[in-house]
Amino acid sequence: MRVGEGLGGLARLRLSRGELGFVYFEFSALAVSTAEHRLLFDPAELVRREEVSAWKPHLLLITHEHFDHLEASRLVELQRTSGGTVVCNPGSYSMLKGKVGKLVQLKAGGSVEVEGARITGIGAEHPAKEPLMFLVESGGLTLFHGSDSSFTAGLEKCRAEVAFVPAGAPSPTASVEDALRMSRTLGCRVAVPFHCSPDEAEEFGRKAERELPGVRVVIPEPGKVYKI
Repeated sequence: MRVGEGLGGLARLRLSRGELGFVYFEFSALAVSTAEHRLLFDPAELVRREEVSAWKPHLLLITHEHFDHLEASRLVELQRTSGGTVVCNPGSYSMLKGKVGKLVQLKAGGSVEVEGARITGIGAEHPAKEPLMFLVESGGLTLFHGSDSSFTAGLEKCRAEVAFVPAGAPSPTASVEDALRMSRTLGCRVAVPFHCSPDEAEEFGRKAERELPGVRVVIPEPGKVYKI
């Protein structure tokens, strides 16, 4: 269900346990609210400090250090404005160490509890320094953020109710088929394709209808607020 626009709209959203709201920006930049936490993933330069002041994330999660996922000076601004904790892969950690006050390094296979949320790092397949995908347990549900990775063996034992899955361009590793496999393996009830072209998102939706019975697909329009 689409309800409102932007981080201001997300801040006004009222959620019960087990519900989730989100705003998609571009690439894998994503703002997610649960009943207990506000999570900002891979904001790059796509999220402004002024926007974050209306919706202060508890956690800023960075999958890897490429420019379309992390812009260090912008992230420093966002962290200072929000007061949130940054959780990131080793490549991003080396760029941010000494610049961000609340900084946690996470490696594949590791888990950390921050602000009451449980974050697990899953090894990603992408040309970066120890890139990650994330599982986050918050507000009575588990959500998955797939960065711009292909499917990896680390997903085999993971489960998530809501999966944000990378489906293609401009990533050299993500694809529609990998996104379908991620969704199937995670056993999700809702799948959201991102980091892809509009055609790839539509292709994912068509194939999911056939291959993932019972899974609801949400193809997000950037800037809009969605409630699941």
